[in-house]
Amino acid sequence: MALRRTLAIEVAPLNRRYCHSVNIIPSPAPSRINVAQPWRPGYGTELYDTIAAAGIDTGRTILDLACGTGNSTEPLAVRGCIVTGLDLAQERLAVAQERLPNLRFVHGRAEELPFDDDSFDGAVCAQAFHHFDQPKAMAQLIRVVRPGGSIAIWWAMLSSTDRVRAAREVASLRAGRSPIPDSLKGGFKAFFAAPLAERRMRVLRHVVFTTVDQWMVYERSRRRAAEHYGERYEQYLTLLENELHSSYGNGEMQATFIQYLYIGRTA
Repeated sequence: MALRRTLAIEVAPLNRRYCHSVNIIPSPAPSRINVAQPWRPGYGTELYDTIAAAGIDTGRTILDLACGTGNSTEPLAVRGCIVTGLDLAQERLAVAQERLPNLRFVHGRAEELPFDDDSFDGAVCAQAFHHFDQPKAMAQLIRVVRPGGSIAIWWAMLSSTDRVRAAREVASLRAGRSPIPDSLKGGFKAFFAAPLAERRMRVLRHVVFTTVDQWMVYERSRRRAAEHYGERYEQYLTLLENELHSSYGNGEMQATFIQYLYIGRTA
C-alpha cells in the first residue's frame, strides 16, 4: 500500500506540440567524431524540462550513467548541469570527451560505481538500464546521489502505431527473423522495489522529423540490431530501407516515440 501512495503515473496529453529532435548546440566535427557519432533521434525538450523540474537542473552535479558518446550528456550540459559521464566502453568515452572537452568522463560499471557516497545531486540513465544487473545498479545510484536528490531513468520506443515500427516488423519477417523485442519488456521492477522516498512515472510522446537516408544511418549504428539479425543483418537493412522509401519516398519522414520516464527521489 505504501508503494501506491508514493507512485504517481502521469501521461502527457497526446495533443502536445511536437518537438524536432536536434542537438541543442553543435558538437565538434573532427572526422573521427563524425564516424563514431552517427545521427540519433534524441529525446526531446519536454523530457529535459520534466527532469529539470525534478531537480536535474542548472548548477546541479549530475551523473550520466552509460553516457556513451554523450547524446544525453550534451543537453544536460547546455542546460547548465555539471555533468560527469560514466560508461564501460572506452572508445565511446573517448568520443564523448572530445565532443564535450570541459566535462568529466569516467570508465566504470553501473554495478560498481567508482564514486563516494553522496557524490552527486542527481543521476540519469538514458536507454541503457536493461543492460545492467538492475537491482545492483539501482542500489549504486541511490548510494552516490545525495539524500533528496533525483534519479531519472528513461527509454524511448517507437509507438505501436508508428509506420517505422511497422516497416521494421515487415523487414524482420521477410529477413526470416522475429522483430527485436522492446527494451522495457517485463516492466521496470528494480525501480519499484528500490528504497526511494518517492517515485513517479511519466509517459511522453516525442515526434522526430528526418529523412529515410538519415534514419538508415541510425539503423546501421544499432549494435542490438546487428546482434539480433546476425548474418541476415544486411538483408534486413536493405528490406527496411525499401519499406521506408515505399512509405515516405525520398522526402521528409517522421517517427513517433513513446518515452517512458521514471523519476525517483532518494531518502
